[in-house]
Amino acid sequence: MQLVIPVDLPARREGDVAIYDIVPGATFEIHPIVPLPPDLATFGRELVFGAEPARVRIKVVSEDKTALGWPVTIAASELVDDAGAITEFRVHIVFQFADYGGIAIVRAASDDACRAAVDKIKPLVDRARPDFTTGDITALAQIWAGF
Repeated sequence: MQLVIPVDLPARREGDVAIYDIVPGATFEIHPIVPLPPDLATFGRELVFGAEPARVRIKVVSEDKTALGWPVTIAASELVDDAGAITEFRVHIVFQFADYGGIAIVRAASDDACRAAVDKIKPLVDRARPDFTTGDITALAQIWAGF
């Protein structure tokens, strides 16, 4: 299962994550679809804050829908070092596809790069959709298909 966002750039892979150099100084990550827990608020906080919540400053959180009507939550944040200096600008995008979630993340070295990356991916995010196909056989009919 995967999150489909039509990015027309070459991607490098780190495990199941596709990473695009979307603009100079910023990357765009597309993560696999995952089952969503019942408590979406906690899931979102854990996703954005990660293992070091004291180093994350939330700037804005908004709710929207894609062109296909899928709910999407967008959270902009900054990662800071021990002195309070910003080390990374981030935008987490969480799509809700019924009981599954798709996650995409913009990571940038500067505010300008983050804004440029978000401007570039905005129309792509609107066309995001789930692809629930897998290589797994889910019905006996698939075994006999084509005979």
